[in-house]
Amino acid sequence: MEILSGLETASVQRLKQTWHNLPRKSWDMFEELTDLMSLPQNFKKFRQRLNTLAPPCVPYIGIFLKDIIFIEQGAQEPDGRMINFEKRMMVAKIVRQMVSFQPYVYNLIPVEFIQEFLLSMKPLNEDDLYSKSLQLEGIGASVPSSKKRHKSSMFHFPLGGNSPRRQPPTDYSSSGDAS
Repeated sequence: MEILSGLETASVQRLKQTWHNLPRKSWDMFEELTDLMSLPQNFKKFRQRLNTLAPPCVPYIGIFLKDIIFIEQGAQEPDGRMINFEKRMMVAKIVRQMVSFQPYVYNLIPVEFIQEFLLSMKPLNEDDLYSKSLQLEGIGASVPSSKKRHKSSMFHFPLGGNSPRRQPPTDYSSSGDAS
């Protein structure tokens, strides 16, 4: 989820030439990840996939926390003196599911050069990311018309379907986008 969030920031999405040059295999992986982590029906596809996986597995904890917050805010206590046991049982079920991933051994092998690389990275704020994206592709940079793959926007609705399917970005300069 964090990788997807990073790829969907404005600083990354505006890199039209870079997106255009991605190999089809990378687009397929991006589409699969986007589809898996989509919001419709409360992350239904992610939840279904998670239920089919055999541990060890490191699930996205944000969905569990979102569920707990939803229950806490939505299921009110009857009055100040009574405990809503149904609410407590729903929270316990979510906590049990989270804890079910903990008892497994994760045989991870440290890769020193990757650890050093990650630890040496300086986090960038949104302004720094945008400045970096401008260095890579200036304002108004576009994909030459002879190289454009798609005519529509990033979301495209296939015939007979009602769910958006990601497509490589096109040149948005004619659509009134200021980037």
